[in-house]
Amino acid sequence: FGVGIDPNPDQFTRLVMNHGFELPFLYRCRMLHEALEMVHGDRLYLSGSGGYEVGKWYEEKLGVEEIPLQEGFNVLNFSVMIAQVMGCNPIICAGIDLAYSEGESYADGVTTHPIHTRKTNFRTKNVEDELISKNDIHGKPVFTLWKWIAESMWYTQFAESHPECTIINATEGGIGFPNVANMPLAEVKEKYLYKQLDLKSHLHGEIQNSPLPSSFNEKNVVDLTRALMESLAKCGDICQNLAMLLSERGMAGKDVTLEKKLEEDKEHLHAEMAFDVILKRFHDDYLGRN
Repeated sequence: FGVGIDPNPDQFTRLVMNHGFELPFLYRCRMLHEALEMVHGDRLYLSGSGGYEVGKWYEEKLGVEEIPLQEGFNVLNFSVMIAQVMGCNPIICAGIDLAYSEGESYADGVTTHPIHTRKTNFRTKNVEDELISKNDIHGKPVFTLWKWIAESMWYTQFAESHPECTIINATEGGIGFPNVANMPLAEVKEKYLYKQLDLKSHLHGEIQNSPLPSSFNEKNVVDLTRALMESLAKCGDICQNLAMLLSERGMAGKDVTLEKKLEEDKEHLHAEMAFDVILKRFHDDYLGRN
């Protein structure tokens, strides 16, 4: 499978140059749509949107069944969760070194399109990220990042919370995952990969038997989006009016009539559909910080 969840433009670069032709691709609703159009195989929709209530709202309105899946730190963690839900056991991780092995951030063969620059579209480190030296699985020092160390710990936590599922690190290098077995892929193959299955036929049958509900169509998506945009516009008008009233209160002090107008506007704001679907999260986060 291919898997995608990220909305950033880099996803287009990565997918336009991939060679996974006719590969089933699992994605969530916030996936960059231009990148999704580059997928050659079946596009398989997964419910949920990683903390954004707006995605859940669309799915409820369109009759999409919710399948709870934690995303973790990135699409690799998400892929492990998908594998676990699909019943895969063991789950074998290969190529996840979480380090600048041999000074490189990507393996050979990862290419960019001529109109894209590798420096921009395949960047792993921001200016504020600090390189950290850590011993790899062979005891040799290697540079890594704090975010990769946190990701490494995620695999450990996953293994601890799913003791029924064996997770193996078959990456022959990198910092590994604490308390998770390291095993060369050749050895993994000898020990575990002894049964051959007609996976393509099985997947084809499952895909044909798993259509999205008929209510999930372009007209309904457009109608819902239009209603949401109209509600957002009303929220914007109410917020502007609230800002004006608060400014008046700041200059004139508290007034019974002014306070009543403020409360009425806040009630109108909270009653708007777009407040619950989009704005409430930011409202609650702000109150939590103050």
